[in-house]
Amino acid sequence: MFEITLNPCALLLRQAVIPFIQMGTYHGELYIAPNVVELRAASGSVVLFLQMKPWVLHTFSCTENLCLGFDIRHLYRYLLLLQARNDAFLRLTGDASGHIDFVLLDIRTQRTFQLHIPLLSRSSVMTTVPQLQYQYQVRVGIPVQQFRVIILTLSRFGVTVSATVTDTQVQFFVGNGNGGMFTFPILKKPEQCIIEGDVGANPVSLVLDLRHTSTILNASVMSKTVWLFCQSHGSSVMLNCPFGRLGNIYYYFPEA
Repeated sequence: MFEITLNPCALLLRQAVIPFIQMGTYHGELYIAPNVVELRAASGSVVLFLQMKPWVLHTFSCTENLCLGFDIRHLYRYLLLLQARNDAFLRLTGDASGHIDFVLLDIRTQRTFQLHIPLLSRSSVMTTVPQLQYQYQVRVGIPVQQFRVIILTLSRFGVTVSATVTDTQVQFFVGNGNGGMFTFPILKKPEQCIIEGDVGANPVSLVLDLRHTSTILNASVMSKTVWLFCQSHGSSVMLNCPFGRLGNIYYYFPEA
């Protein structure tokens, strides 16, 4: 049994669900545990997840760990019932039934929508997501406008973008289609990037998959700074886009 209420940030949740819809992989999973609420979907090897901490929710209760599979389009479609600028009280509840109960109260019109989101699967097994603090030794912060320029520029040349991180700069590079490489360096300066952690003597390598450029750009709309969590040994990376008071949207790019 669980109950989650958001008040009044249903519009923010709707905005956070847009990157999931844009990925085109509609089978989502809602993970609920006493210390975390997480919406997750995957496209190939790239994992996208919205993580909400229980203390940012209006109310939250959970009697068991749950993993609920459902079609994310149902959630998005129901959130679209809100008029353009109206916010709402949202309650999601579930028990042993085969659906999630969805209740939406439009604050301005006082109109209530009571709907069901059918479940595709239900389990008490929680699959793990790589934990940032345990697996990532280097953190790179990039002002969001700078980051968006980098992503848009690099995506013109290819979808697989590599980067190296030293204690003084980050250099992104991608094949330019003519047998050469296009590079985009940024320096360790407040207006360009922040580099923290154990970079070590050798540059840290990472690889980003930009097949879903539009989803990444939409995930970062609420961020002032986006963060890349990198490994000292290995190329997997986690992109963290803070999403206002709702929580954080993460992209996990596995080791190439």
